[in-house]
Amino acid sequence: MLTADLEDGDKATILLTVLRTGSTVATFSSLSLLGTAESPVTLVAAQSKKLG
Repeated sequence: MLTADLEDGDKATILLTVLRTGSTVATFSSLSLLGTAESPVTLVAAQSKKLG
């Protein structure tokens, strides 16, 4: 998880998820300007299933 300081004093969080299946690499990113970024668990699970 990456945290960025914004000009007005707020913090933004960026979460990067990397999934490797065989020779295929998939990346997923989440951005939150107001709180903590969360991983799109349902999406990652569905894509993982499709990749085998």
